[in-house]
Amino acid sequence: MSELISTLADLSRTYCVGICAFLIPLDLTLTGCTLFWLVTQRPKMVTRCAIAACTVSLLIFLHISSWFTIGVVTPVTFILSGLGLLCLSVNLSAVYGYSQFQRHLPQLKNLVLTSLPQRVPVGKL
Repeated sequence: MSELISTLADLSRTYCVGICAFLIPLDLTLTGCTLFWLVTQRPKMVTRCAIAACTVSLLIFLHISSWFTIGVVTPVTFILSGLGLLCLSVNLSAVYGYSQFQRHLPQLKNLVLTSLPQRVPVGKL
């Protein structure tokens, strides 16, 4: 079992750029999809996208842990940890706070609409 973990950690470090180039945009995209479905009030899609995004965030943490185990501590590892933590917290909050969000959605819409500049018809300039 330790041979398998060691091999996977070596593979993760060898293909670090490719793994990060795939996982980071995927995590950000899935988190954006979660927020989109949250705003459009689709609870099943919120849950599905959040589960997928949380899975990707955990894969990022596993990838980063392979670097921490050999003692590589750089700003990049902390930035990726922060990004994974941010996406994980947003997605978990979207799933567990869905009912709270739905209750406050009308107030949020009013706030956004009142903060936007008013449209002036083109002929009235």
